[in-house]
Amino acid sequence: MRGALKYTGLSLAGLLALLVLLLIWVLGTAAGSRFTLGLVPGLVVDGFEGRLGGHWTAEQVHWQQGDDQVLVHQAQFDWSPSCLLRLTLCIDTLRSERIELSFAPSEAPPSDEPFSLPQLNLPLALELGEVWLGSLQLNGADQLQGLELAADWASEGLNISRLHVQRDELVVDLHGYVQPSGEWPLKLKGSAVLPAPGDEPWNLALEIEGELIQGLALFVDSSGYLAGRLSGEVQPLAEHIPARLSLRVDGFKAVESLPETLRLNGVALRAGGNLQDGYQVHGIGLLPADGAVVALSLDGRVDAKGADIENLSLSAGPGERLAVNGRLD
Repeated sequence: MRGALKYTGLSLAGLLALLVLLLIWVLGTAAGSRFTLGLVPGLVVDGFEGRLGGHWTAEQVHWQQGDDQVLVHQAQFDWSPSCLLRLTLCIDTLRSERIELSFAPSEAPPSDEPFSLPQLNLPLALELGEVWLGSLQLNGADQLQGLELAADWASEGLNISRLHVQRDELVVDLHGYVQPSGEWPLKLKGSAVLPAPGDEPWNLALEIEGELIQGLALFVDSSGYLAGRLSGEVQPLAEHIPARLSLRVDGFKAVESLPETLRLNGVALRAGGNLQDGYQVHGIGLLPADGAVVALSLDGRVDAKGADIENLSLSAGPGERLAVNGRLD
């Protein structure tokens, strides 16, 4: 009996040692890594160098299933297996010059179910040292011309040290935290650069705080091309996107070549409502006309199809008033 137990124990130990050696060969050698990648259905890797259990690069990674395919150019991946001993996945570097996504149109009918966010709870903590993407294409159309991310994910949520996104002339930089569970609370701060006519830049200072499911508070300070402040609340995931916003602007000209008499001062706009019923808009402002100040007043409604101008009036004093109304599509 003891002999049988001894041989059983030795067999199990030998099997365990064999599995360890196999794992070392698969993850720790270039030949084992190439063999493992070749077992993945629909995956073709060109120019692979390195080992899966550490640092590796590839000229091209192509995965295809039916009409769906993903193409990754100049891939680079570097991670630290030793971090697993403290239950953390440490990705030191994740880079690609370009990613091309191509997906066939979905044949499933649109769902009437309301959109809901998943509850994400990772079994391991996650540390992202450098994530860099040169460009992203979806079905042949450019989506991003640059993405950089440094973050870590633990039980308290996703802490974003830096998120940099660029699309055409729009550039956004953010940092903060997101809790991807419950009501998805978040707090983000950052900046954005928007395209503007002429040579003057258009810069935004951003602050977003609240719960993604229930509602977010927005604070945006604009400078450069447009000097002003936007604040309010929005429910981005609620049906028809309810929102209440206010905007204050001073000293604004749409194009610098316009005369000074068309510079808007003291502009105050308020908007509230939703996409289905429309957003009611009320605003006031001043124009420095020759010899007098012209007061502006606007009342209207904006929806996804256009704008109803209930009243747009200009008043330069008693008996000098112009009022118009109409529809813009």
